[in-house]
Amino acid sequence: MRRRIAGIMISGLLGLLLFPSCTTQRITPAQPPQYTEEINRLQAQLQQQPDDVNALRELGVLYHKTREHRKAIAVLKKVLSLRPADLRSACYLGLSYEFSREFLLAKSSYESALSDSLQNAYHRWLRGRVNLLHRRQLRNELVLMLKQNSRYPSGVPAGSPRQKVVVLPVTYLGNDNKLAVLGKGFTEMLIADLSRIEALKVVERMEVEMLMEEVQRRESLRQVQNTTSGIGRLLEADIMIRCGFNVLDGQIIWDVALWDLSNGEFPGTSTIAGDLNEMLHLQKAITFDLVDALQIELGPAVRKLIEMEPTADFQAFLAYSAGLAKEDSGAYEEALIYLQKALELDPSFSACAAKIDENIALTLALKDPDKAAMGGGFAGRAR
Repeated sequence: MRRRIAGIMISGLLGLLLFPSCTTQRITPAQPPQYTEEINRLQAQLQQQPDDVNALRELGVLYHKTREHRKAIAVLKKVLSLRPADLRSACYLGLSYEFSREFLLAKSSYESALSDSLQNAYHRWLRGRVNLLHRRQLRNELVLMLKQNSRYPSGVPAGSPRQKVVVLPVTYLGNDNKLAVLGKGFTEMLIADLSRIEALKVVERMEVEMLMEEVQRRESLRQVQNTTSGIGRLLEADIMIRCGFNVLDGQIIWDVALWDLSNGEFPGTSTIAGDLNEMLHLQKAITFDLVDALQIELGPAVRKLIEMEPTADFQAFLAYSAGLAKEDSGAYEEALIYLQKALELDPSFSACAAKIDENIALTLALKDPDKAAMGGGFAGRAR
């Protein structure tokens, strides 16, 4: 049963819920072992056969592991010129760029390797490492923006009919701490639904949460920018969406607010309530209400996609949300525990399966590529 009460203002929506985001971690090699004899052997072999790709690759990897990163870069670039699909070389070339603080070149190296159709044991490591570098780059761009007191590029071309939408983290307004993580899952689902609409450009959840965290760290910005409109202006948003929820006597009560920043309109909040076991059905109702408020016409195919509920199992969704919270804190292997539990409870939970794959890649990307490719005592358990 669904009911709506328009125009109710909820004071709990005035506060921002700030979550920790994960930071990129760099792989630190152990102290260089005594590889001198093997390096000398490979160098002698290459004097006789300069284009021996296998010998070149082994030498490049050893140079990386002995922290001679400039030498590693030169050798591994030659390997990839001779054998472009050598993913192992791409892994260590990228890492050598990272340790040389050439992060854009590292990311380019990884992405070039991933563009090849060949997939082997190093492919997942590469995907995870690209993801880690994306998160690092995103945070650095946000920090730079705040230092320069400028606004973040909208990502929407001038004159584009698409509206830029920012969905703030869904906040829990109750006192049961174990339910607070549901906000992560609800935010993720709402963004996923709205992202299916061609007329909208929806900012990813991680980007919004990173910005809010960085604003909170800067005392000079807390009062000026730590507001809904302030975050919206920083992200050059056209539309801001903010939701809060509470659970009382088996009922979930949603409070929803939409700001049209481009027109300076604040239409107030509305409330939707229903049975807790209908929580994602209500989330879908909120999505369609927002679409109606934005006066967007949906085609039947898009509408059908949005209507699909990711899971009907409350415990599965709770575990999924807890996994997202662990991922945001950088605890990727811990996130897998919750995500795999969610998938066990509902094997048809496809969004959860995708998150499991992503967190396996992130976990492996924090290991040495060779150890990750051999499983590192982890990959087998993750499946």
